[in-house]
Order: sequence, then structure tokens, then C-alpha cells
Amino acid sequence: MSTLPSGQPLREGFGSAIAAEPGRGLRLILPEASERSVRINLGGAGKHRPDRLGSGWTELPGLALVFVQVALVALVMHEVHLETPAFRGIVYLVAGGFLGHHFLPARWRLQGFTLFSVGTMWLVLGGSRNASHTDLALASTRTIALLVLGVGLIGICRLPIGFWKRAGLLVVAGSLAAVGRAGIPDGGNLAIIWPVLAAMFMFRVMVYLYDLASAPQRPTWSQSLAYFFLIPNVCTLLFPVIDFRTFCQSHYNEEALLIYRRGARWMGRGVTHLLLYHFVDRLLGIKPGEVANGADLIRFVVVNSFLYLKVSGGFHLCVGMLLLFGFNLPETNRRYFLASSFTDYWRRTNIYWRNFIMKVFYYPAYFKLKRLGQVNALILATGWSFLVTWALHLYQTWWLKASVSWTWNDGVFWTILGVLVLVNSLWELKRGRQRTLAGGRNGLTGALALAGRTAATFAIISVLWSLWSLPTIGDWVRLWSFADGQALLWGGAVLVGVMVATLVLEVWPAWRAPAGGGAVRFGRSSGGLAWNFLRSVVPLIALYAAVHCLLRWSVERPAPPLLAEARAVVQSVANGDGGQGQGYYENLAAVDPANTQYWETVRRAPYGSGLPGFNPVRETDGVPFRELIPNLHREAYGVDFQTNSLGMRDREHGLLKPPGVFRIAVLGSSHVMGFGLAARDMFEPAIEQRLKAEHGRDGEFELLNFAVAGVSPMGQDWILQHRAAGFSPDMVLFIAHAVDFAWMGRDVARCLTRRLPFPEGFPTEELARARITARTDETVGRLLLAPYEAEIVSFYYRRIAQQCRELKALPVCAYLPVPQEQASDRARVAELKNLAEKAGFIFIDLSAVFSGRTPDELSLGDRWHHTNANANALIAAQLYDRLTTDPRIDLLARAKRIRHENIAGNETELPARP
Repeated sequence: MSTLPSGQPLREGFGSAIAAEPGRGLRLILPEASERSVRINLGGAGKHRPDRLGSGWTELPGLALVFVQVALVALVMHEVHLETPAFRGIVYLVAGGFLGHHFLPARWRLQGFTLFSVGTMWLVLGGSRNASHTDLALASTRTIALLVLGVGLIGICRLPIGFWKRAGLLVVAGSLAAVGRAGIPDGGNLAIIWPVLAAMFMFRVMVYLYDLASAPQRPTWSQSLAYFFLIPNVCTLLFPVIDFRTFCQSHYNEEALLIYRRGARWMGRGVTHLLLYHFVDRLLGIKPGEVANGADLIRFVVVNSFLYLKVSGGFHLCVGMLLLFGFNLPETNRRYFLASSFTDYWRRTNIYWRNFIMKVFYYPAYFKLKRLGQVNALILATGWSFLVTWALHLYQTWWLKASVSWTWNDGVFWTILGVLVLVNSLWELKRGRQRTLAGGRNGLTGALALAGRTAATFAIISVLWSLWSLPTIGDWVRLWSFADGQALLWGGAVLVGVMVATLVLEVWPAWRAPAGGGAVRFGRSSGGLAWNFLRSVVPLIALYAAVHCLLRWSVERPAPPLLAEARAVVQSVANGDGGQGQGYYENLAAVDPANTQYWETVRRAPYGSGLPGFNPVRETDGVPFRELIPNLHREAYGVDFQTNSLGMRDREHGLLKPPGVFRIAVLGSSHVMGFGLAARDMFEPAIEQRLKAEHGRDGEFELLNFAVAGVSPMGQDWILQHRAAGFSPDMVLFIAHAVDFAWMGRDVARCLTRRLPFPEGFPTEELARARITARTDETVGRLLLAPYEAEIVSFYYRRIAQQCRELKALPVCAYLPVPQEQASDRARVAELKNLAEKAGFIFIDLSAVFSGRTPDELSLGDRWHHTNANANALIAAQLYDRLTTDPRIDLLARAKRIRHENIAGNETELPARP
């Protein structure tokens, strides 16, 4: 490696600078975005400094303050259900675990951290899809397997052989692991090991191997194990690429209480970023297909760039937890939206990734190419670094998703970003780098120039993010066909906002800083307990109180528009509803079939339906939004599933009703459709067979099953009009659930966002009261409509009943509970009965159908609590009794009358006897 004159910096422009200092090795000068410089001591890993480990009991007030902060972060995450249950569980453990770790003797702290990390791995990996508790055998098997594989990879890195031989062995080991990741052979309960192992080792093993090759003193096994098995990596696949040498040297390299305070503050910042992400995503997010004008275009472009808040929030939470155990690591991201140039953006966003690329790929290439000249070396090393960055993102996608596909959008995005950073680097090399806040010292002109550069950088980066968020370049080009005067107006307004934020957050603090004073000491907290309480704890208390009140605020209570929307967002996050985000990082962290076992473990719930097999339901563009695939016969939901030519889970029926037959059209959702049940176990065919067997002399009976999973009363209205009416039913049996209210709000919101018309007479005034429009996110719109669901349900009940009367069919509505019926569901039965009877239905209340049985006896065990064969037998028996004995329905008498009318009609048509 080339040597530098003492103290002379290398002005490389692309990322950080390095300088040589006599007797002190190389000094890596990180930009101001990282808030400090990190010294790389080539003489070996740093050692504990007893004077900075804390004095134990004398720091109890400060420790209590930190504990309160972490506890409040945990409470906010618990209230809003941020991240997975496994992640939240680790946060709860960390809140108390860091205190126990603090009081360990100094020589045991690193080992204590490693044991704590392995313990959390054991707790998380023992989770199962149907239970929140830890399965001891499953936890032990998975944890041991993960530790054995991980220790094996670490052992390869530590072998006493050449660097490239060790790298070759790692490639062989990685190839074998890739076979396992591809599911060859089926890993069974150990399939979760591969994505977790990848999240821990796919990048950090490169850093570890690199540092082993350059450090004169080999790190201990305790440092190595602690570095790879970090909390909370086991329950988050997207984890910052922490530098090994920094990890070792930063362990209690400052006063313990200052490190803890910084960690708690970063955890609070992480929670805030995640909440902001959900607010931006749900209130402002828009899908590419919904862009209809210039304002929508700007909204899509800007919002997609802000979705990176999800990554920065998660990274701050993860690194903040590590700081609570004494690892004084730098920030992962810093005000990346206010970058004033492309190199500044590269320095501010995902700082750990930038440092990883610089250290392992850029600097080695730069020094090898330096003989070609500084400019040529910079150009080639920068191009090489961005090529590697692009390749490693594909590599990361494959390991985390078990599949990857190259797209032109990826290539174009990284190429353009690389070229912009390179041009900016060459400019800085020639002119000298301007510090981000330099304009603050040059008066108003310099400040405005800085704000202008920041706005221009934000605009170009946002446009690039929009390119990266779409599947093809053609989609992106078509999106820009909507650019118009509105786009110019709203885009200008956004850029003015960025400039104002730059002046307030970047320039104004620089003006207030002491002239000629150095940078503020990295993260040092000033003031006593009272000041730290005010600036650290009070904001978290306010945040917790806000989300708590929003979640506890009854949806029936009127609220101002902004408050109602905030309540809807918080409730949608707490309910686990997905957002609009469709970018690279959203897809990377999304729940998908490739990681079914992983997501079922960390979420403690089944993935998807929780049942194997094909999904026979497909989405439609309009009402009813879902339908069964016609002419299907294959395994679906874990059973043999068959549909007829009209997409009914029933045998073929002719449109023309046979003479003398009493037809019943059955409308409903998944419980009627027979989710997860064989046809012989469904209650609808059981009732039909019993009617034929016991009352065949009274008439012929046909029950036609028009049920489709997830269809609301709006969809049932459409199915009755366009499907069931053609079969001339004599009775319409509509099976209702308490969830119909929520589904009604969901489908109204869908109609609005997709600009579908409502039927004549629809209560549009309720939409005005809810203040939802076509721009409102579907999830948020559904929650905003909650206070007005009853009026909308009543409208569609009246329409269904009116259609029945026009068809001369008896309208019957039967309320059917689910096994895990809640008190809120039972409270709505009376309301549902009132709406149905007012609409003209004969109402049947089956609330007591499962009396005396436990939910476990009745449920399939899936996440939606569908009924099993035993429950369907109970439903069939009680519904049969109500249909045949209720005098309001008088089913048998109606069937007899139709049969006699048919016989009489036939006799009239017979020729007279001679």
C-alpha cells in the first residue's frame, strides 16, 4: 500500500479521506455526517478502559433515566405493534438486560453480551405459527444448528493459511449454504436457518476476513462471536453492515452513561422514523397505477424517496440497542434528505454501507490504480465501487428472498447515481470540498446557495428513487407523461420546503455555533438529570400518550379531520395492515412465501392462510373485487377444491329451474365457501342432503353456493344481481358476520381509490363526513369510514332485500359467529339484526351455535379462525332446524306449494281422456 506524508490528507472526494500520522497508523477521516473521526489502530483491537466502564451503583439515577427512555420506546412499539412480535420481545428484554450487563465485571461484559444475544436467538427461533410461547426442543435444535454453521464460517476465516485460500474455502462453504437456501433438500423445521444465517454473515464475513488480514493481532473468539451473533439480527433480515474493527474498538471507549444515553436516544429516533414512515406511506402513498395528473406524479416521486425512513428507523433501533451494551458505534444515517451534493448524499445515507464499500473495495482498488494518476484512480475505483454495490444488492436480494431477477431499472439507477457521485468527486478534487455548512459563514448569499444545492440534489435523488421503485423503465417513462403545470407547481412547493428545512436545520445551527470552534463532541450529553429528562424522556412520554389516546379513542366519536386521519393510520399499523410502499427495501422486507417459516416464527402467526395449497380466489378490477376461478379442480387450502363453470364451489346447475324444485341461493364469504374443508364437510351441502333425505316427499330442494372468501355485502349485492338472479331462486339465504361492517368500509374505500361508481341512492353524505376521497389510502379510508359503516351496510342490505322481492324470493339473513367471537362482535349482533329486519329480511340469530365448545374444538387453527368439520356439523344441524321450524320461513310448506303448483300445471296441460 502506498504511504502518505505525515498528516497529509488524501483528497479522494468519493467518500472519506485518510491521513497518515507518525507512530499512529492510518486515520480514517469520516465526513461530518458521522459526527466524529474513527481511528484505525493497526496495532490490534482496542481494549477495555476501566475508567470508562462506569462506577456501577453511583450511576443509578442516570441508569434509571436511560431505562425509562428504553421502556417508553418499548411501550410505544407495543401500543402500535411496530415491527414483528419477536423484535418487540427483544426490545422488552433489552430494556432490563442492559442494566444487568452494566453491573457485570468488566472482564465478563463481552461474554455476557454474547450469551444474552444467543439467549434471544433461542427465544426467537423457538417460536411457532400457532403459539406465542417458545418450543424448547425447536428452539434448541435451530439455535444449535445456527451456531454450528456460524462458528464453522468464523473458523474458516481464522484458519492459519493464506488470505485467498480462506476466501476460496468461504466461497465453497457459501455455495453449499446456497444449496440449502434454495431448499435442496427440504430443511423442514430448519429452513429458517438459511435467511437468518445470510442476514448475519453475507456481508459481515467480508469485513471480518478483510480485518483479519490487516490486523497484526488476532481478535479473540469472544469478539468474533459477539460481532456475528448481534441482537436483534435474528428477527430482522435487513441489518446494518457493522465494521468489525470499529465494533471491537468502540466497546466502552467512552463513559458508559454517555453511550447508554446515546443508544436510548437513537432508539427513540428509530421509533419516530418508523411512525413517520407509516404516516407518509398511508396518508400520502400512491401506487403507480393511480397516478392521474401532475400532482399525483409529484406525490409518487416524493413519497417514494421518503419511504427510506423504514430502513433508517430500523437501523437506528438496532444500533441503539447495541449502544446499550457499550458498543459506541456511529450513526447509520444522518439527515440524508438535506444532502447538498451527490457525494454528500453518499456520505449521509446508510453510512455503514458506504464505509463497508470504501474499506473493502474502494481503497484497495484506489491504491492499486494510483500509479495511473490520482484522477484516473478515482474514476476507476469509483466505477468499480458502484458496480460492486449494484452486484451486492442483487446478492443480498437472493439470500434474503431466495430469488433474484436483474432489471434495467437497477442497472440504470446505479449507473446514474455512480456517474453523479463521480462527477461531484472530480469537482471536489479540482476545487476543494465545500463543507456542508460552509454557507453559514458567508452570510445570506452562501446560505441560499447551500439551500439551492440541497433542493437540486433532493429533486434528482427523488427522481432516481422513483425509477428504482418501478418494475420497468417503460412504466417510469409512462409515469412522466402526466407531467403538467400542476407537477411544476407542486414540485416547486416541495423544493421550497426543502430549502426552508435546510436553512432551519443546517444553516441556523451553524450560525449559532461558536466562531472558530471545533465540532461538538460526538453525542456528549450536556446538563444534569433534569435537562436530560426534558429533552429525552418528555418527548417519548408525549409520543406514547399520543398513540395510546389515538388507539383508545372510540371510532364512533367524531374527531377533526387531521386527528381522525392520524387515528386511522395508528390503528392500521396496529392491525398489521400493509401500506402502499413498493420500493426495493419494501419488497426486500416484505412477507412472502420464500421465507414462510421465518415470518411465521418472528410473527408467531401463520403466513397467509396458514394452509397449504393453491389459492383459488383471484382479484377482479371491480365489485365484488374477488371471485373463484371457474372450472378448477386441484388442491387448494390444503383440500381437494372444485368449482363449476361459473366459479361456484358447487356442482353444475342449469339456469332454468327444473319444475317443482325449491331453489335456495346461498350468499356468504369463506365460512360458507368451505375454506380449508372438503366438500363433504361443508354445512351447505349437508343441509341440502338432509332436506332431500327427510322431506323428499314434500318437494325437491337445491342449495346453490355463491359464496366467495372475503366478499362484503357490496359484493353480495353484485353477485345476487349478476349471478344468482339468473337461477330464479325461491329463497335467498344471506350468511352475515360481524366483520361485514369492516369489509364494507374496505370496499367503499376501494371503490373511491379506483374511481368506481356507486349505485343510485348510495349515502354519499357519509363519505363527505368521513372526509375520504379517491386519494385516501384504502386502509386509512376504511378506518375513517368506521363511524359510518352502519349506514352503508344498511344501504346494501336494503338493496339485497329489494332484489329478493323483485325476484319473488324470500329474503333470509342468518348471523353466523366465528369460533373466536369477541365481545365487540356480540355487541354488534343486535345492530346487525336491526339493520336486516328494517331492510326486510327474516333474521336468524345463530349466536349460540357453538355453546359449550371451546375455540380449539371448532377452529382450523388458521389466522382467520375458520370453522372445521365439527363446527360445520353444528351449523348444519341448527340452521336446518331453524329453516324447517321457523313459522316466518315455513320452508316445507313453501316447497309443497311449488310442487303442487307444478303438478297442477302439468295436469292442466294433459289432453282430456276419451
